[in-house]
Amino acid sequence: MARIKRQNHGHLGLLAVSLVVFAGCQPDAPNWRDEYTYVWEGEHVSVYGYERGEEDACGGSLEAVDRHSASLVEFFGFDESLHYDYRWMSQQIWEGKCPPEFGACTAAGVPHTRTVPDMHETSHAVSYTGRGRFCPSVIEEGLAEYFAEPRFRDDWRWWTDPELPGEIGELLTAAPVPFGRYRRAGHFASFLVESYGSEAVAALCEAIPFDNAIEDWKDATRAVLGVELQDLLDDYGSYPLCHNQQYRARLGECGGEPDATADPDEEVVFEVSMDCGDPGTIGPLRSHTVATRRIWFPEEMRTGVFIVGEDGEAATLDFNIQQCAPCSAEPDFYTSTDLTTVFNFRAGMYELILFAEPEQSQTLTIRLAPFP
Repeated sequence: MARIKRQNHGHLGLLAVSLVVFAGCQPDAPNWRDEYTYVWEGEHVSVYGYERGEEDACGGSLEAVDRHSASLVEFFGFDESLHYDYRWMSQQIWEGKCPPEFGACTAAGVPHTRTVPDMHETSHAVSYTGRGRFCPSVIEEGLAEYFAEPRFRDDWRWWTDPELPGEIGELLTAAPVPFGRYRRAGHFASFLVESYGSEAVAALCEAIPFDNAIEDWKDATRAVLGVELQDLLDDYGSYPLCHNQQYRARLGECGGEPDATADPDEEVVFEVSMDCGDPGTIGPLRSHTVATRRIWFPEEMRTGVFIVGEDGEAATLDFNIQQCAPCSAEPDFYTSTDLTTVFNFRAGMYELILFAEPEQSQTLTIRLAPFP
């Protein structure tokens, strides 16, 4: 069970900065652990709050950081005793800690964020802490995107093709990978994990330095994966294009028993609390309270997904509903639209992700209605 400690050290000023360690992120002087106002202790992570406390995160957020860390420790094959620090800051404290173009960063294995859980930075923290350095940049950023938290963006519509800027061959030796190419790196990481498994990808991290040449890649793919680099890139060229929400790992979101099972003949109804204080929510993430539910479709069916608020009217919130399947299966991915909420579902598990404004604290009724 997590332990909570409270400290009162007064107002935090900006701390001294030192050598740039990763992606331009500037860590503070070593005395930063004396400056926090709140700390939450988990099995793998100590979350230090700076003008942040338990009341500033949704009910399941801190536990989600620890669960995600445990999954990453298992993925990389690190020692189960791995533990790292996580710096969670108010906007005022955070300013100047990361490069202007980044919303968060990780320095020497310590995330610097304004939100919890930041699963992208958690991936960096576990990767660095476990081996004392980062993976080659395209894999490091790719895995961080692959393991990232759920996101909603208006331009991710189920009828559009994903945009993945950059050619992977040009990114192999980039150090660091440009921020605008993260989605391409994430898609490539998804391909590597699905094609070769977690152990092989972890082995590539060990074999290739962060700053590398193309010869390092040729030697590593031959030794670790048993293929020539050009053959690997050719195989990647035939890997399906997927949106980030389709290729991401969704650790802890899709596994386990379904929360509801759709019926081809009868309407199925269940409730979801979107109260940020509820342990079933995380965030706020990009100013959203986020909740997820697993829905099992026993057969292919056409089903309406209707979300109703406490007033009995259609709820005004965004949602994604996506098939729990790897990118190679080209999984279904739907988002809330003004056009329809009736979709054609294949058999299998789906994840419903709800994104609500924090002030929209209410219990939602989810109706799964069969359509001919």
